[in-house]
Amino acid sequence: MANTATGTTNRLQSSQRGVGRSARPAGVYVLMGLLLLLAFGALYGGGALILDPSGGILDMPVSLLAGSAFTNYLVPGLILFALFGLASLLLVVGLWLEPSWAFVRPLGAHGAWLGTILVGGALIVWILVQMRILSFFLKPILLAQGAATIVVALWPAVRRHFQEAPV
Repeated sequence: MANTATGTTNRLQSSQRGVGRSARPAGVYVLMGLLLLLAFGALYGGGALILDPSGGILDMPVSLLAGSAFTNYLVPGLILFALFGLASLLLVVGLWLEPSWAFVRPLGAHGAWLGTILVGGALIVWILVQMRILSFFLKPILLAQGAATIVVALWPAVRRHFQEAPV
């Protein structure tokens, strides 16, 4: 029934580690580390901004938002917490368990792999927007982290690992 020559059996058994499945390339672990680092920082920072939209917990005065669409840090905190915190954790789980998410199957890409590229791109945009609004010393580091996330996700070994087998 299953065609092992095309890797269909491997993809179907992806939740059964070690059963006909190739080992994860090192790049997958690098991606998970980058996403975990992003998630923990975003959950902390976003959570602090949600709890205190004035920015007091993080010692960020609301005056830093002058010229932006925001009067306080609630919406940026929600975006930070949800998009970069919770979504990054979900992607780490997806990279580890490698579920076949049907809604991305027509794209021919693994959902967590594709989501990782999207989060990396969103992080770059987020930081570039912040660079126009805020003065914060971590921006170059976070910009590099977003770029690294995309670069590592596009490494040939990582791309091959997350290729969806035809259904």
